[in-house]
Amino acid sequence: MSRITERTNVIEIEEMAPIPEVHASLVSLGELSSYRSSKDTLPDVSSYCPENIISAINAACNNVESVQSNTVCSPNMLRAIFAKSFSPEIKRIETSGLSPLDVRKAALISTINMMDFKVIDKAIFVEGIKTVVNAKDTKVLNSRMKSFMGTLEGMHTQVFSSNLAQACAKASVLVGFKQVEVKRVDGNLNIIATNEIGQHINTEISIDDANNIVKARTEIIGMRNGTCDPIIKQFNQQLKRMGIKLGSEKTTSTDGDCQLPYSKVIDQEDNDRRKRQERTRKLNTPKQQRIGGR
Repeated sequence: MSRITERTNVIEIEEMAPIPEVHASLVSLGELSSYRSSKDTLPDVSSYCPENIISAINAACNNVESVQSNTVCSPNMLRAIFAKSFSPEIKRIETSGLSPLDVRKAALISTINMMDFKVIDKAIFVEGIKTVVNAKDTKVLNSRMKSFMGTLEGMHTQVFSSNLAQACAKASVLVGFKQVEVKRVDGNLNIIATNEIGQHINTEISIDDANNIVKARTEIIGMRNGTCDPIIKQFNQQLKRMGIKLGSEKTTSTDGDCQLPYSKVIDQEDNDRRKRQERTRKLNTPKQQRIGGR
């Protein structure tokens, strides 16, 4: 018997201090580098944005308190916050006397300035803002805004997933699975942790592209007779202690059959290794000589 915990909507996570080995694995996958908040990336916008738009943005931002946080919101949560905030920001800026086109440009920048998107590449971020500011008509503006927001969400999703991977790696180490490896398999991040006797915890982090919901499923591999129960419980408790907020969580039995795609690969590799070891053992075991030479 084995266990799998399914978290169908990871909402928020505290920023994690890097675990050196895991951090290196994530960087090699292009998942994590130095990053900053979008609100910290915007102050130099005046160097490439028209003065009238800057004035409208400043007036709007003066009426809103920006909150600093050491947490990273899920991509779907930030998308919902943006959708809720953008239209009111348009209405607020409409009173500034800007043209309808410039109102939307200013509202976009102002809304982002109030939020906490995580930006991996400042140059890409700035270039996206510039393309929006330079749009000459509504059709082009809408297209560029959509493209820019997609890029911004993509960077934030990478940071969110990477912090979640760091947390899962740390939880694995804390419950005794100290050898950790991170792999990207079929578009998903897999955090594979192994203990000293070759048992595994595999956590798969995936993103539902349709709604940006982040899922994290954790499976115990190589344990039988209920020994996995305390391990999965301790692992889940460690994640909660790290400030992870979940929409839902469910732990079920797998009856010994792995459910996650890469868990199946790991289990098969373990079975093949055991078979090779058994064959080697038999080949190296001296045969008993028969009595009388027969």
